[in-house]
Amino acid sequence: MNPAETPVLLLALTSDTLPMTTVDAYAETILLPKISQISGVGLVGIGGQVKPAIRVQVNPQALAARGIGLEDVRSVIAQANVDLPKGTLNSPRQTYTLKHQRPTAEARGL
Repeated sequence: MNPAETPVLLLALTSDTLPMTTVDAYAETILLPKISQISGVGLVGIGGQVKPAIRVQVNPQALAARGIGLEDVRSVIAQANVDLPKGTLNSPRQTYTLKHQRPTAEARGL
């Protein structure tokens, strides 16, 4: 099976009652794994997700007056918001990315 070939099936998900972030989470955590397990399915991908984002506006002059650069601001925000996968679970047919929803300070809490 060639994953570069034209998709055989495209699905669009919408909801009149749920926010799109919830619909996206459903697609990623429930639909994608279920469709991936169907015999003969070569590749399942999700596109067009609505990902939460925060926009930060800064006053460059005020930062410069305090000796703070834009890279300093970016670095602090990045360090405070790291949400990386905790690992992977591999099987002969597919790989799952493991995420942890609750913050924890110790490995034991995972």
